[in-house]
Amino acid sequence: MLPQHALELLAPAKNLACGLAAIDHGADAVYIGGPAFGARQAAGNTLEDIAELCAYAHRFDARVFVALNTLFSDDEIEKARELAFDVAKAGADCLIVQDMGLLNGPLPQGIELHASTQCDIRTPEKAAFLEAVGFSQMVLARELSLDEIARVRAALKPETRIECFIHGALCVSYSGQCYMSEAMLGRSANRGACAQLCRLPYDVFTEAGEQIAKKSHVLSLKDNNQTDHLEALIDAGASSFKIEGRLKDVDYVKNITAHYRQALDAIIARRPELSRSSVGRSVFTFTPDPAKSFSRSSTDYFIEGRRFDQPYALAQLDTPKHTGEAVGEVVRIESDRILMRPAKGVAVSNADGLTYAHEGDVFGFHVNRAEPAGSASAAVGAASKTARKSLKSGKEKFGRPAGKAPAKGQTNAKDQGLTALFTREAPFSLAGLQPGTRLWRNRDQSFLKLLSQKSAERLIPVTMIFSTHEDGLDLMVTDGTHCASASVAMDLDAPSDPVKNRETLRTNLARLGGTIYEAAEVFVPEDLDVFVPASVANQLRRAAVEEFDAMRSASRVRPQRAPVDPAATYPDKFLDFRANVANASARAFYEAHGARVLAPAFEIKPIKDAALMTCRHCIRAALNRCPKTMRFQPERVEALGRDAFRPEPLMLKDSAGDLFRADFHCKASPCEMTVTLVKRRGAKA
Repeated sequence: MLPQHALELLAPAKNLACGLAAIDHGADAVYIGGPAFGARQAAGNTLEDIAELCAYAHRFDARVFVALNTLFSDDEIEKARELAFDVAKAGADCLIVQDMGLLNGPLPQGIELHASTQCDIRTPEKAAFLEAVGFSQMVLARELSLDEIARVRAALKPETRIECFIHGALCVSYSGQCYMSEAMLGRSANRGACAQLCRLPYDVFTEAGEQIAKKSHVLSLKDNNQTDHLEALIDAGASSFKIEGRLKDVDYVKNITAHYRQALDAIIARRPELSRSSVGRSVFTFTPDPAKSFSRSSTDYFIEGRRFDQPYALAQLDTPKHTGEAVGEVVRIESDRILMRPAKGVAVSNADGLTYAHEGDVFGFHVNRAEPAGSASAAVGAASKTARKSLKSGKEKFGRPAGKAPAKGQTNAKDQGLTALFTREAPFSLAGLQPGTRLWRNRDQSFLKLLSQKSAERLIPVTMIFSTHEDGLDLMVTDGTHCASASVAMDLDAPSDPVKNRETLRTNLARLGGTIYEAAEVFVPEDLDVFVPASVANQLRRAAVEEFDAMRSASRVRPQRAPVDPAATYPDKFLDFRANVANASARAFYEAHGARVLAPAFEIKPIKDAALMTCRHCIRAALNRCPKTMRFQPERVEALGRDAFRPEPLMLKDSAGDLFRADFHCKASPCEMTVTLVKRRGAKA
């Protein structure tokens, strides 16, 4: 169990390489999928890889969580239980669990249980129940505000920890309460196979048939970014800060983990009551920047509650793609190049990927070469063969005149300060690109090159204290918590140069390359009058470090499951399909805790007219038709009419012809939206 005020940065790991990188870049804990049942079918890992990750993480007192957070069928529950014992044997510190059937039977010793976000933890009552049945860490719903988090914190024991998502993709529905993928494609989000239908474009109509949005990504949320709210989350009671992204590549893990490591360290540095939950100082070869990693732009979601007096900016209506960071604006397009005015402090590099918006979609192009437009080489740059061939067809297709460009070899004074972009594609063939078009960069080649190499080193600072005794030399190594020493017997001869002898000894003792330690301080007595050969100093250092390593390893205590109260009562008396009871073991668990299961999980028995999504996100708000915003925008109300703001259902139609109804529960606290299937593609009305 971690100390109450020890903060934990929790990073995702698609595989072993990502997990090791997360540790090196400052993660206090890593979560990873096992061979099965990990809520991400594309992110499974072998027990051997998990064991290797655990061994490495534990050297820094970091923890490894294994996601076992899918629903299990009756045929799978015992296999899942066997896997729980296997990952515990591999050294995992915790199991992330959704299916309560796993608790209705034996579980391994020496491992914690964490309640997955799929458990849909929104209330103090549910969190308190999960604590009572043995969970020591709660992954709260992403939708909760600071006030709601604080109320959950107040309902729990001090030693129970609250985990909050701070970065990455947001599910539009409460996690564990989304059944759209299962209903439409037989791919259950609760079993790790979500088809992400929320990222598709939809036409939106009123019930009367008026179209109010066309091919709009009204269910696609921006990505979570709580950089500016970390301290507020700490004060609300959160102590574990989770980065989403178990399908992300290693460059994402490196960059985002390093970013939040620096942010949390800055808070810890000025608040002495706080500490890290692991040890080791990470030094980076790059400057972390979340804007350079995959993002659908960012939002702080509902962390400060819902504000009706401010524009609603949770959904990314134009695209679910990664558009990247703003880099500049198109000034002129020529046959072989694009002239761009770069944003302040921005330099585009060869092999960068740039994007731009056009007619509600995102387009992009690859930069073969980028250089100052006023340079002679930029002016001389000849059009590629493809560009010359495509010039005429490009102008005809998109109706853009070429304009008069400087002759090859000439420079244009007005181009000073511009960047010339020579593209893989013919410039005139790029749909919708024209002067004034804003450009973003979603691939920064220079940044990715830094991350493709060794980009961090994590070292534990130690103090080394050298001394002598009658028969030889002693060296003690300590990190302030652990302490070990080693001795070497030798004749004590006087040095010919005492000052040089001491300096050389300090240098030799501090040589900790090839270990996970760095010498923060090396104490050698100022009155040392014993000559210490370099070979002896090296032998003494190696022996002391080996003893210190062994001491730290031996002192590690395996975590334990939190105490269980068999008499704990589930807060709801009657459970429908939303309780996700998929097996007899889960049913027995809930019934043993006073609840009656009225219907099995949707995956077991689909229910007609069921709410396939339950969301705090609101399509009406995203389209600026929320009734609670009327008094803040009288001009829009006058333009559209008051009826446009009535909380009546809206209809969503996808490109395949599936029709859904969004209902708005404005009087609920907090207000919510549900999405229900009305008509499946090809079905008769």
